[in-house]
Amino acid sequence: MGQTTRFAEARVVTESLLNSLEAGAEPIAQSIMKAKRIARLLKDSDAQTWLEFEMTGYPNPFPKAEIGYCLRYMKPRFNPDGSFKISSLPGIEAEITGFEKHMQAVRYPSSFSSSVQVTPGPFKLSEASSLLRDINTTLQSLREVHIADVEVFAALKSALHSYATDCQISLDFGDISSDVFGKAREAVDSFIRQTCPKAAGQLLAAYERLGGNEAEERAQCLASCRRVLLTVADAVFPAQQEEYEDSGGKRRKVGPDDYKNRLLAFLDQRLGSDGTLALVDGQMGHLAARLDAVYSKVSKGVHADVGENEAQLAMIHTYLFLAEVARACPPVSTA
Repeated sequence: MGQTTRFAEARVVTESLLNSLEAGAEPIAQSIMKAKRIARLLKDSDAQTWLEFEMTGYPNPFPKAEIGYCLRYMKPRFNPDGSFKISSLPGIEAEITGFEKHMQAVRYPSSFSSSVQVTPGPFKLSEASSLLRDINTTLQSLREVHIADVEVFAALKSALHSYATDCQISLDFGDISSDVFGKAREAVDSFIRQTCPKAAGQLLAAYERLGGNEAEERAQCLASCRRVLLTVADAVFPAQQEEYEDSGGKRRKVGPDDYKNRLLAFLDQRLGSDGTLALVDGQMGHLAARLDAVYSKVSKGVHADVGENEAQLAMIHTYLFLAEVARACPPVSTA
């Protein structure tokens, strides 16, 4: 299942879960199953573990680290003394329903004064009144437990609603982010096709290696990103022997290997804004430093330990920098 399809399905299930929780139209077990499906679609391992505990009950003690950030959703289970309710959410619901049905079936007089005849024998009115008090005390204790269960159940149901709402917000934000980045990517892809088509294959190679499970593949992804920037630099600002003096009077080497300086020189010529160039310079400096470090290790056959998040961010930053270059390079007219 592709990422777009997973997110679309997660959005539908999230909306269904919110509607069910707000309408109170289904048993809580069904709501938990929907939430577990959302967690699976979003590959949220913390939520999957937390929801499994909510469905089956908690071990005591239980390793809090296993549910990670979802610990906040189970706060209603904790008592001031640090203890917590281990019953499953469907179990609490069943206790509430069972007590309410039991109370509906109970029928007894509130006072014996008019319903009990005083007759000779061992069972006296005072004893009946004492029995009634004992029954009332027991029922009051049960009511207090029932009220506590109702409060915990409502709070945990609200926490389930909060999780669904958080997922919905995350999915909506993902749409916005995807749209914004998608527009930047369209601009970059158009620029690459028109100006330096060779870089298209290098970008594809970087993207394919980004999906690898090994650190070495991710290192190759960063090396491919560096080659993309070098190819683009060759296209927009070919190497020169003499140093380039930018609009701020700073001299830069712009030789074959100085792709960073050549790209900045190109932007200096086109953007004409000290503020913008300073921001781009900082962005490029951080990206180039990381790419060069990994490239140096790869070239020497040394293992480069590149994490998944690092590779993803490097790919994103490469695209964002290329978007700046694309913005400074007007599209080629096809008229």
